[in-house]
Amino acid sequence: MDNVCQRLCLQQADLFGLRYFSRRHTYPKIRWVELDRPLKKQLDKYAQEPYLYLGVMFYVNDVSLLEDEVTRYDCRLQ
Repeated sequence: MDNVCQRLCLQQADLFGLRYFSRRHTYPKIRWVELDRPLKKQLDKYAQEPYLYLGVMFYVNDVSLLEDEVTRYDCRLQ
């Protein structure tokens, strides 16, 4: 997650997370990556496909309160 935030120049990384689609359900269910567990084990066991997506985990009511311009833009996109 640190590498992704560094490449995207996100200053407030605690608002974002990595997610994937679970294969355990008949309809695609979004699961969040647990950053304290190995990524390979999570994807091999639960993921429908080996792709990760960046998503906003914690929404802010007013994006103008965010300090970083890149973070503000990415929150608006979500």
